[in-house]
Amino acid sequence: MIGILRRLAVWLGLLCVLCAGLVYLAPATWWDLGLRRVSNDVLSLGGVRGTFWRGSGSLQAMLPHGSAVTLSAIQWQLRAGDLVRGRLRVSVLAAGSGQVILDMSAGRAGLTVYAAHLEMPASLLGSLSPTLRAAAPGGHLTLSSDGLRYVGGQFAGRAELVWRDATSSLTSVRPLGDYRLDLDGAGTGLNCRLSTLGDAALSFDGTAVWQPGRPLTFAGSARPAATQRRELSPLLRLFGQETAPGVYRLQLDPHVAVL
Repeated sequence: MIGILRRLAVWLGLLCVLCAGLVYLAPATWWDLGLRRVSNDVLSLGGVRGTFWRGSGSLQAMLPHGSAVTLSAIQWQLRAGDLVRGRLRVSVLAAGSGQVILDMSAGRAGLTVYAAHLEMPASLLGSLSPTLRAAAPGGHLTLSSDGLRYVGGQFAGRAELVWRDATSSLTSVRPLGDYRLDLDGAGTGLNCRLSTLGDAALSFDGTAVWQPGRPLTFAGSARPAATQRRELSPLLRLFGQETAPGVYRLQLDPHVAVL
């Protein structure tokens, strides 16, 4: 009986070592599969090298009109020591410059973003809804955060999305302006505030509240410069209706992609 137990213990030990080895040697392509799934195939990794724990590749995005663009060459590293604490921490850096693109951890308690900085073409906004896709937006997006977390069902911290040199194929007015969306953790949800940076041909402002599993509530308006109101009317009619001379109420697309 003792001999059987000893042999069983040896086999179980070998099995554990084998499983640990398989996890340690997990292929880097797992990141590509996961990224495609969480982004609905908008983001992907190309030219991946290394393993799940440490590797490199090219962060790519699929634009609404069907072409792919490389956002950045990246390298990543997971801190295996954090597994003891029941969480997984990953650092993603821009290859060459070493700039932090994403530093975050995830576990059963929740998710924490320690730092984030990612630049993208504004045309990616067209992936969020049919209305934005019809507007064919252009310009440059920068997503950044110095701390945002969702732990124990509670949000805290902040992030921002800045859209610079905004354009649309529906108007010849270029640029429309620069805009910022502030995201602030507020307990069970995120408070969002849309604002216009400086002078603009078209000014946007609005507020929204988002809570997981609930519809996004939004209220906002657009105001074109008086001298360019006529040229901007096709774009304004797409996003809302005029409620007062030169003031348009923004309507949230019911098909906007919200988790």
